[in-house]
Amino acid sequence: MLTAGLLVLSGCSAGDLGSSGDSGAGTTISFLADNSDASLSTAKGLAEAFNAKNTGVTVKVETRPQGGEGDNIVKTRLSTGDMADVFMYNSGSLIWAMTRGGPGFTSDVIASVIYKQYQSGFYGLSTAGNVVLFLVVTALVLPLYWVLNRNETEA
Repeated sequence: MLTAGLLVLSGCSAGDLGSSGDSGAGTTISFLADNSDASLSTAKGLAEAFNAKNTGVTVKVETRPQGGEGDNIVKTRLSTGDMADVFMYNSGSLIWAMTRGGPGFTSDVIASVIYKQYQSGFYGLSTAGNVVLFLVVTALVLPLYWVLNRNETEA
């Protein structure tokens, strides 16, 4: 859902901020995903759905390797300004790799805390954590969904 939102917002870029071909030919948005089957099928599905609903804007999917090699490509492209307009990346693993949750677990995200509890054999605690996470996300998303999808009434 977040990626689809980013695609929509990227299509709204002004002037030379987006990648564009010849004038009048429309705008092309580059979408970088890793080459795993799951990521690639998701990226291609999002691009096809976006392209079908939006004329004048085309999403082209680019691939990168998985693992450390793919991480290096992402970091290099970000630092050189040659990054795709939209990209899929597991930022949680990058934060964990850089900080190991520190200092003092201040950068530990709830998903990694739940995973560590599960890994330690605390299955009930990790399940309870997932339920709490689900309820918090639902409490945040449902009101937003209702506000964004309500019908406008004529005054």
